[in-house]
Amino acid sequence: MKKTDMLLLAGLVTSGISGCSDTPGIEQIKADLVGREIENCWSVDSIYKIREANIISKTISNKIAEYQLYFDTTDGSMDAEAIYNKNGGNWSLSSFKGKCYSLNNSRYIDHGDGTVTDIKTGLMWKQCPEGLSGSQCDTGEAKAFRDYEVGLHVSDHNGFAGYTDWMLPNKEELLTISDDFLRSPTINETIFPNTPSGDFLSSSYRKLSNSSFELCVSFASGDITECHTPNHYRYIRFVRGNQ
Repeated sequence: MKKTDMLLLAGLVTSGISGCSDTPGIEQIKADLVGREIENCWSVDSIYKIREANIISKTISNKIAEYQLYFDTTDGSMDAEAIYNKNGGNWSLSSFKGKCYSLNNSRYIDHGDGTVTDIKTGLMWKQCPEGLSGSQCDTGEAKAFRDYEVGLHVSDHNGFAGYTDWMLPNKEELLTISDDFLRSPTINETIFPNTPSGDFLSSSYRKLSNSSFELCVSFASGDITECHTPNHYRYIRFVRGNQ
């Protein structure tokens, strides 16, 4: 199942199985996951590492409950299958298999000055969106810009970390740091901490016959969106060309 399909189903059932209220719910499954050696996957050693967990589908037959699950954790995301057996009045986890999508931190070089280089693309990024600073981007507040504010901020920005060629990324460049296997935000927060789950402005436009519209990348969904209305607030993350 594709993750996009899974996310459409996610949240439809987040407790016990419909019609069988005594079957394990998501909280029990999360607790059973912690500390377990997971085939084809890394292990989760703390429930606090699980940021989101959803039951995607489930079936019951002959006192066996089978679950398809999705987890978003601080280490990456996981598609999983869990099987519970009912013995007497209690359900117990008999098997758990996962397919993990680990965060690829080795893809980035952290220069220690608020910038990182993506080895895959050669692009250098500001770690923090505009308005935030610090090693964990926890100083200040992420600033969302309206249409008329963007141009002024871009022109006044250059000089950060000693570079004078910072620019708005185009939509393709922004998409390179968006991860389809993460949600809200769809970005590696180890490398880009405290990223808002909102629209980030690109330098790309969608051209129509008599007009053109600015395009953003949503880091809530990973989708390209139109963000051309005057009161549309959008975040900014600057980039430099191939290094």
